[in-house]
Amino acid sequence: MKIIWSLVLLILIAFLFFFTSKSGQLRSKETFWPSRFMVKGDIPYDSRNTKQRLDLYLQVRWSGEPNYFQIDKSPKPTLIQIHGGGWISGDKADVVNWLMPYVKRGWNVVNLNYRIGDHTAPDAVEDVACAIKWSIEHAKTYNLNTQKIVLSGFSSGAHLALIIGLLDRERWPGPCRAGDELRIKAIINWFGISDIERLENFLAAHGRPNYPLRWIGEKNHVGVVGKQFSPIHHVNGQSPAIFTVHGDRDSVVPYEQATALHRVLDRNGVRNQLRTVAGGNHGGFSEAQYREAFMKIFGFLREIGVD
Repeated sequence: MKIIWSLVLLILIAFLFFFTSKSGQLRSKETFWPSRFMVKGDIPYDSRNTKQRLDLYLQVRWSGEPNYFQIDKSPKPTLIQIHGGGWISGDKADVVNWLMPYVKRGWNVVNLNYRIGDHTAPDAVEDVACAIKWSIEHAKTYNLNTQKIVLSGFSSGAHLALIIGLLDRERWPGPCRAGDELRIKAIINWFGISDIERLENFLAAHGRPNYPLRWIGEKNHVGVVGKQFSPIHHVNGQSPAIFTVHGDRDSVVPYEQATALHRVLDRNGVRNQLRTVAGGNHGGFSEAQYREAFMKIFGFLREIGVD
């Protein structure tokens, strides 16, 4: 654990240096210092399964001795960040660098782990629901703005963000249900999975590592799980706004997963934007492409009244 947090600290320092440099495209008018936020790590969010934990990145203000810093109580938009790994691997520590642009802009962030591994579907969906429910229940304590929630994920994490954001809350699996106080304003979909069955068929046909099948466990269950938990089947006119970043040469989650989703979003009148990364594979973008993607994301969020 100490090694993981040391690596996290190094990543934070590197990102803070870049985004406050003269070349940083995401600089705010105000200089960004580490003293403007605090991290509360490894908080259990489900009493039934305390191994599943989340980290909070919170905006703070200097309050003087003896408490030094206190959570900033002015309204802050809140990002809920979900790591990838094909539902069978990955950790919240892997995506700290992805959430720092939001922290720098004054957001609060919830960064969560969930159950992973072979034959675990749909445990991850249930865990994300429980993490969101916990965030709503503790919103006043940590100043999480329940009216400006944005979900973000990468690959399978993007699938989890999409399916939780698109499913009716009464259909969230497991015991966790968020109430009317939750407003998911947008979903940031980084090369995510929108159609599980189509993806499994593609990977099987091309002899590629078949992580959806490993997650589900049985070939004859793929259709059932796909129908129930594929975001593309749950889009409607009330769906939150969706911004997608996807490389057109992605062979892990094919680009067609993005284009198919956005055709359905358009048909249902859902506000959306697809940012195609020319020549990009599964997250293998250049620094300039990542920078441009984040700039477009924050522009999109401003347009819908979040950032």
